[in-house]
Amino acid sequence: MIRDALRSLGRRALARVEHQPPPEGPADELRSAPPRPIQPGEALTVVSWNLQFAAGTRHHFFYDGGRAVFVPPDEVRAVLRAQSEALKAMAPDLALLQEVDRGADRTGRIDQLPPLAEAMGATGAASAVIHRALYVPTPSHRPMGRVELHQATCSTRGLARAGRTALPLMREARWRQVFNLKRALLWAELPIVGRARPLWVGNVHLSAFSRGDGTLQAQVERLCGVLQALPPDQPWILAGDFNLLPVGDDPKRLGEHAAEYTDDPNPLAALTALAREAFPAPLAPESRTYIPFGGAADRKIDHVFTGGPVDVLSAEVQTRYDRLSDHRPLVVRVRIQ
Repeated sequence: MIRDALRSLGRRALARVEHQPPPEGPADELRSAPPRPIQPGEALTVVSWNLQFAAGTRHHFFYDGGRAVFVPPDEVRAVLRAQSEALKAMAPDLALLQEVDRGADRTGRIDQLPPLAEAMGATGAASAVIHRALYVPTPSHRPMGRVELHQATCSTRGLARAGRTALPLMREARWRQVFNLKRALLWAELPIVGRARPLWVGNVHLSAFSRGDGTLQAQVERLCGVLQALPPDQPWILAGDFNLLPVGDDPKRLGEHAAEYTDDPNPLAALTALAREAFPAPLAPESRTYIPFGGAADRKIDHVFTGGPVDVLSAEVQTRYDRLSDHRPLVVRVRIQ
């Protein structure tokens, strides 16, 4: 009886400190001017980029086998300025950003979203909390402390609506779930002139380090369910860091990193059955997006998919910004039919 009471007390204590987002709900933040509708036949530039919380590529972080946890604030500001200039140069209509710190101890409690949105001339921005905790007690040699990590979607045309759909959690001990990431789909909508259906845009960052435990399969299944619920005549774009290799890629070529991609079959196959891959040659070296610490880009784990009346005009992985993040930005030009 005493043991059961202690367990119950422990569960209640964890619940009080855990960020528990609802399965479905509005975006954690949406700020927008009145949206400027898309003209049918108009072309849009879409950027998807995992910014690695403006940490640059100089630090070998603990979750990747290194020891680094914190980044000096002056260094964060310098990288953030460079990333903002990169966004300005790419001139996207829509930017789907992953790993944006908004007040985390590890990056000097800097809110990284406003300067990024301002640099690209965004008139609308939505964000969803992916990792929030007043204090994370890991790693043991230097705890992360306060964490506030978001996904963000910025638009130069404003945003009509935005919401958050929770994705399945990692299959791990309950105490770890309390302090770990709560992955989600951040979705947003933009109206189209003369159309009842808006452009639907999804921004995702799926779990890393699940090592074939079924987490990624469950998360992709949730995404597929959302996409299947969209009307056939609705244009949509889904992009982000999927932490999955393209279908047909052999993880064994990555050597010691192969264990990170042991899902069999590849969960991305279910998504490619519903969607069109924006990159015509996803297995080609020029499509690789992830840069392991101290190395060169060796795999594609960031993807862009489209569905409904959307034409892909061009798709490119930018290589000029390799020192700004461990992910390269993806630039896709689309036309709404």
